[in-house]
Amino acid sequence: MNRPRNESGKFVESSPFGKKVISVRLLKEDQDKFLLVSEELGVSPTELARQVISEWLKNKTLAQTNEKVS
Repeated sequence: MNRPRNESGKFVESSPFGKKVISVRLLKEDQDKFLLVSEELGVSPTELARQVISEWLKNKTLAQTNEKVS
């Protein structure tokens, strides 16, 4: 994989992801269900977590916006 570099040879950030890694330890029963859902959807557990969190944040932001408008 060729990653782009700048003039000084340092890698240029081209990823849409932040640098901070956030991890979570799930309850065993939740972990089993989560892994099953990711398998059923054909995505990695990491991608499923990103999708779930992004959707939750979008809905939370929308709900807060709607509260301010009301």
